Amino acid sequence: MSLSDLSLHIQYRSNRQSLLKDFYVPCLKQAVTYDRAVGFFSSSSLSLAAQGLNAFVHNGGQMRLVASPHLSQEDIEAIQLGLRQREDVIADALARELVPEFSGFIGNRIACLSWLLAHNILEIKIAVVRDLQNYGIYHEKLGIFTDSEDNRVAFGGSANESARAYHNNFECIDVFCSWRTGDSDRIIEKLQNFEELWQNHTPDLDVLEFPEAARRKLLEKCPHDPPDFVQEIEASIQVANPTERYHTIPGVPIAPNSLVLRDYQQQAIANWFVNKGHGTLKMATGSGKTITALAIAAELYKKCQAQNKPLKALLIICPYRHLVTQWAEESRKFNLDPVLAFDRAHTWQRELQTQLLAVLGERQPFVSIITTNATLRQESLQSQLAFLPQLAMIIGDEAHN
Repeated sequence: MSLSDLSLHIQYRSNRQSLLKDFYVPCLKQAVTYDRAVGFFSSSSLSLAAQGLNAFVHNGGQMRLVASPHLSQEDIEAIQLGLRQREDVIADALARELVPEFSGFIGNRIACLSWLLAHNILEIKIAVVRDLQNYGIYHEKLGIFTDSEDNRVAFGGSANESARAYHNNFECIDVFCSWRTGDSDRIIEKLQNFEELWQNHTPDLDVLEFPEAARRKLLEKCPHDPPDFVQEIEASIQVANPTERYHTIPGVPIAPNSLVLRDYQQQAIANWFVNKGHGTLKMATGSGKTITALAIAAELYKKCQAQNKPLKALLIICPYRHLVTQWAEESRKFNLDPVLAFDRAHTWQRELQTQLLAVLGERQPFVSIITTNATLRQESLQSQLAFLPQLAMIIGDEAHN
């Protein structure tokens, strides 16, 4: 799978989609490089993007980040008055931000950050304006994902690289894809802008190397073994449904509060349960079979939880590749983050194995998988499905095929 296989919108807005689950994580999973320039960076964004980071690291990914330090008014005045060297003030500001985080689950975030730095997966540079009195801070926001086939996704907008931006704030980003007509020039311009930043060729800005003192402080927290980013997120934060703003367990099927089912959909759901969990939805094209099936999954999960026999897995089988991405898009509205098991096995097999074993070991509550008829018959998937939990639901799209 590649970036071009994703069903990406031209814009993501917090009241309509999740910037994190619908855009950021899916792109990160397919990328081999990620270039990001932001006003502010927080280690909390690593926690929220954990599932994408596992795949990104497995892909051999390289991340370059340009960010502005959090300078207090006292810091700025010290620089302007020549009381202290700018580099020393910046190093102290970075240390001030990181020191309170060296504890508990936030300390886990720092461990992930330090491991990425130590293994040269992440490079960070610091951007400051040359004239602090007239320009304030560097506050630009742009990003570029590139995959192994040289497809690119560029974006720009209001979101910083932090949990608050991706999860709590009302944000909006515009998205440009290299395979779309008319987007190439915009992507080239954003690439040039980032390279100028990285090489410190942007007028009115100084882009500095990450201070050595702050780097050493981070590396003190570097774990010996590679961190499991997925396990870290589950230990640290629960991701709320972006549209409804209520907290829930990430990755389990839960219907959005905004969902309004038609009478025939409600009847279909009731009939399915009366038939003891078996049935075929025979509906006209465009009548909402996908939504109905996912609503059944959400209701089944709720009923199983009430009986203390939790549903552990959802397997969705599609006849065609393009239907996989359509199901994935709808699934994310139901709080799912599915493994897309099709195309080349090396792009999904390890992630699927990790999640299946995590569910069996009760380190993860649920796994969702979307595949094709063709991939289902292959040994690469059959060998993994041997570990599918006993309490699982299977949906076959276009079962007549």
